[in-house]
Amino acid sequence: MPMRREYRAASVAVLASWLARHSDEETRWRLVAEFLEEYRHEPPVTRLALLAAEPSSVLGRGQHLVRSGVGRSR
Repeated sequence: MPMRREYRAASVAVLASWLARHSDEETRWRLVAEFLEEYRHEPPVTRLALLAAEPSSVLGRGQHLVRSGVGRSR
């Protein structure tokens, strides 16, 4: 019988790692929506803990913003 894993809401750091692995905008928005849906059901103390861990840099400072178009200068 497979071992059951206990449910744990994802932290913002985990969300960042998921987003870094997917370049498809539709998938990325789905991941953000799922994170927010889980987040809203957590108790306030847990919510703070989920936001406390800072995501590690996966693309280098600012590159994730440029890639999505947010950080581009006009």
